[in-house]
Amino acid sequence: MKGVFQETFPVLAPDFLALADQSLGLNASYHLDKISCLLAVYDQPTVALALQEALAAGLASVATVKALLPERPPLPPPTPLGQWRGLPTVAKRPLSCYAAAGGGGQ
Repeated sequence: MKGVFQETFPVLAPDFLALADQSLGLNASYHLDKISCLLAVYDQPTVALALQEALAAGLASVATVKALLPERPPLPPPTPLGQWRGLPTVAKRPLSCYAAAGGGGQ
């Protein structure tokens, strides 16, 4: 995990890894992994800025880094079923149109 972290944050990695090892001990890899996962939501410069602020504060936990990240914009509300685009329009017909001929479906 440390190798990936060093590749992703080459400037900050040496100092941040040293702080993580010192303050988090055996849990350092867990926190580094979770910090790396933040890249699925935030771009690299945004996470790097949060890492830099955490480093300045002397804190290396993922909770600290997450707290320093900007709030994500809320997801847009889902599209109501009747408003999906690309679905064909189906004419409404009475159910009697589907009755089997000559016997009521038996």
